[in-house]
Amino acid sequence: MVDFGEACSLAALSLHDAEKEITASNLKATLSAFKVTVPAYVIDTFANTLANADMNAFVKSLSAVGAGGAAAPAAAGESKDAGAPVAKEAAKEESDEESDEDIGMSLFD
Repeated sequence: MVDFGEACSLAALSLHDAEKEITASNLKATLSAFKVTVPAYVIDTFANTLANADMNAFVKSLSAVGAGGAAAPAAAGESKDAGAPVAKEAAKEESDEESDEDIGMSLFD
């Protein structure tokens, strides 16, 4: 099943990349080229919503996050190792969970 919002978003990004105006007719043509059927009211809603949108700022905001959501930069004055204690605690918890093997019992005994 096609997610109409996702299809229209990708069509709008494709139009922006091609430096075309994001209009209902251009969205319909792009979706048709993608062989995706989307109700007209969804296309019209996207076209009206994006008519005055700054797509360059939107695309830049997406690329600032990066793939997979990068970690937030350290605040001014914080050391680069500020997250190290958290990582050490997480590793310690994992090793504590693994130590259950030493109690002499097993689920499959």
